[in-house]
Amino acid sequence: NLPYLEAVADCRDTQGGTLRLGLVSSVSQLAVERWIAPFHRSHPGVSFELYEANTYLLLDQLRSRQFDLAMVRTPFASRGFACHVLPPRPMLALWRPERFAFRSGEPVSLEELAEVPLILYRRWEDLVTEAFDRRGLRPQVLARSDSAGTCLALARTGLGVAISPDSMEQPALAAGLGTCPIGDPSLRSGIALARSESGCDTAAGQA
Repeated sequence: NLPYLEAVADCRDTQGGTLRLGLVSSVSQLAVERWIAPFHRSHPGVSFELYEANTYLLLDQLRSRQFDLAMVRTPFASRGFACHVLPPRPMLALWRPERFAFRSGEPVSLEELAEVPLILYRRWEDLVTEAFDRRGLRPQVLARSDSAGTCLALARTGLGVAISPDSMEQPALAAGLGTCPIGDPSLRSGIALARSESGCDTAAGQA
């Protein structure tokens, strides 16, 4: 976690002012617990402006310097950005235990997932579809959403199995859902903290 805090500390005026940070919804809770809260304890004079959107919109806004840093998910085109990237981890299936008979914590195959209704975070739809296509499988897509939180809420109803980044595991467990990694190696994602290659601004009141 240290490189993330160091990247933030590289911005000027870290003893005061406002840090403008973009977040994808699937990492917002993780970001608050692992990076934002520890950073605030080290720099109590800094306040935060948080913006949530999908990876591509956040990177466009970061490129136009609407905020200082963006916490996004790979893969994305990183040209023009300085990035600290955590190693990619398998994506997860989230499911209601009373409804589906997967084993929590054990890898689930695409063949198994092809047999159940799926809830897709739209950011990953193409990646997921391509993984099924390579196996000659046709997924049963029940719902698509732009919000990881909405996918989790749909999974809670038992309507289907949500495919989600691993950062949603703790919220899923707290909601009483089962979680298991997806065994296909192509369905992996990492968290990246990105800033413009020309630096970032955190001075209070700066647009």
